[in-house]
Amino acid sequence: CMFSHFPLQKALYTLLTNDIPLIAIITGVYDKVPENAQLPYVTIGDITCADGGTKTTAAMECSATLMVYS
Repeated sequence: CMFSHFPLQKALYTLLTNDIPLIAIITGVYDKVPENAQLPYVTIGDITCADGGTKTTAAMECSATLMVYS
């Protein structure tokens, strides 16, 4: 797939880290968890995308896995 997942990952990270109630109860949001990370935290896992377009519309249908460790 020629689609870069980075913009979606960045948007998810921004959304999660700007959620004040969430950040108040976790220690971080990671794509790669540092060795010294303290529980609880959220990870942004696999992102998969498929062509969701039609003959007249370009679109991608994407899903992301979020994991919560506590």
